[in-house]
Amino acid sequence: MRDHIENAPVTLHSQPDYERAVTNSALWAAAGDAIGWMTELSRGPGGVKHRTGQATVSEPIAWLRLIGGRNGVKVDLPAGTYSDDTQLRLCVSRAIRGNGVFDVEAFAKIEMTAWQGYCLGAGVGSKAAAAKPV
Repeated sequence: MRDHIENAPVTLHSQPDYERAVTNSALWAAAGDAIGWMTELSRGPGGVKHRTGQATVSEPIAWLRLIGGRNGVKVDLPAGTYSDDTQLRLCVSRAIRGNGVFDVEAFAKIEMTAWQGYCLGAGVGSKAAAAKPV
């Protein structure tokens, strides 16, 4: 176990380099989410074209999202809108204390409670898990 801790990424790099790498990882993940979310479960280029007006997507663009199933409402989402993937990464990040320890109570009681009010793109399983009493 000790060897595992000594070889953790944070101990192999300077603190500023490590913080920059973590920040860049989060930013690139959010950028990928903003581009990729609109193509998830779209059933190919035809589905992407139906949502976005173009068959392929290489940058964030405004698009239509059907919410609530086949008879749900269509919502106009602005370019750069990200999904529950990024939202949950932000929730986890906010639940990490200044000393680097994950605060499970803050995550469960604050972040998951609040996230249910603004979750975009979350599946049935994620919503059910978030709604489960602590």
